[in-house]
Amino acid sequence: PARVARVRGAEYKRQQQVMTAVALADSQQTLDCLVVTEVTFRTLSAQDITGYVASGEPLDKAGAYGIQGRGGCFVRKINGSYHAVVGLPLVETYELLSHFNALRDKRDKHAG
Repeated sequence: PARVARVRGAEYKRQQQVMTAVALADSQQTLDCLVVTEVTFRTLSAQDITGYVASGEPLDKAGAYGIQGRGGCFVRKINGSYHAVVGLPLVETYELLSHFNALRDKRDKHAG
């Protein structure tokens, strides 16, 4: 009941800022990045919220909505990474991993 009340109220602000961090580490180095995405919602009716809560979808989601599911119908626009809102920013993770591997290769070359 408390979770449903939260879903019906405070969680559904007109705009949310979603922050997703990725970190990579080995014994020699650590790299990380933070991806910030602005999510703007359309105006939601009480019926929209009640129906969504009844579906069960938002009850196990950070932010109480799943952009990749039924909750995506509530999103008017995003400014940033769709994948970060889903859970893992794919492009930024790929870039971080590429940089991490390049630094490791350079380090190994100098150590070798």
